[in-house]
Amino acid sequence: MNQITIASITLLTLSSISMIQAAPVTISGNQTLQGQTGVGELIATNNGAGNNATAIQLRNGYTLTIEDGAIVNLSSGINISQGVNGNGANLTMEVGSTLNVGSGLSMSGNATGGTSFITMEGGVLDVGGNFGAGSQYAASFTIEGDDATIDVGGNVNAYENSVFNFNLGTGGVSSIDAEGTMTITSGASLVVDGSAYSGSSSITLFQFATDSLTGIFDVADITLTELDGYSLVYGADSIYLAIPEPSSFVFGAGILAFGAVLLRRPRVS
Repeated sequence: MNQITIASITLLTLSSISMIQAAPVTISGNQTLQGQTGVGELIATNNGAGNNATAIQLRNGYTLTIEDGAIVNLSSGINISQGVNGNGANLTMEVGSTLNVGSGLSMSGNATGGTSFITMEGGVLDVGGNFGAGSQYAASFTIEGDDATIDVGGNVNAYENSVFNFNLGTGGVSSIDAEGTMTITSGASLVVDGSAYSGSSSITLFQFATDSLTGIFDVADITLTELDGYSLVYGADSIYLAIPEPSSFVFGAGILAFGAVLLRRPRVS
């Protein structure tokens, strides 16, 4: 598979690059994407003023990686596949990368099948508008460890074809933080893997405006791995995994032991 690497460039004109279908693109350095709508699977829309791109679209198996140290600024939004023909698309953010999205982020699979993926290995994802996943076809959003920052200025919508994967590192996992509401549609999935986790505290997965949660994940669509004793809690402004404090176990065990002693005391005649 061919790969196009863009390095040490402060201004990128997409129309000047010969696009190869499904070829990965890696962005290095500080850049603002710009260009005209054109062929290929990475498309930058033109706002009519100096060919400045306001949004990008990834589709049909395209892979975009934003490297450590890269800064990508978009005054509008990002569309990951969202129902066009072909395969899903992939966006990966490395530790130390930054993606600023002026409006919304929408991700979905394609009309002919395939899942679209966003993987947060780390970095900063700042979405000015709403974040929606799985509105038409399959979409998977994955957070690896606790090196990422995901801020959403609007609402988070987990639609029925979405999967949210939280793969805990030794210290936990980054949460998705929204200033707006959180909506969960029946059929949305939550997968949390604690295989690498060495902590023992509560783990926040989503944060949102107080009392703005609509819907919950169906029990059949929740998978917790290596997290014995944890339970999923829907709070007033967050969704988190909670485990009873060790002291409560000790206190409870003490009560049971004391009760057992009382039951076993011989009767005095």
